[in-house]
Amino acid sequence: MSENDIPLCFADRDRVYIISKILQGQDLSRKLVDMGLIPGTEITVYKGGHPGPVIICVKGTKLILGCAVAHKIMVHPANR
Repeated sequence: MSENDIPLCFADRDRVYIISKILQGQDLSRKLVDMGLIPGTEITVYKGGHPGPVIICVKGTKLILGCAVAHKIMVHPANR
């Protein structure tokens, strides 16, 4: 993780981020990998999650994540 990493639930809407790390056990990590959420993946945030769900786009697919799950996904801004 870098000093620029923040939990996904605090990410700004309409911005592009890169997933840095997933802070959870194997069960959640496996589920997120199955959804395409792996470190190094670029995502776009459509709706921030504090409070409430986070809506993101990953590889052309919109996903809705609860704030508790989004809190365990660390991201940093993409350099564009």
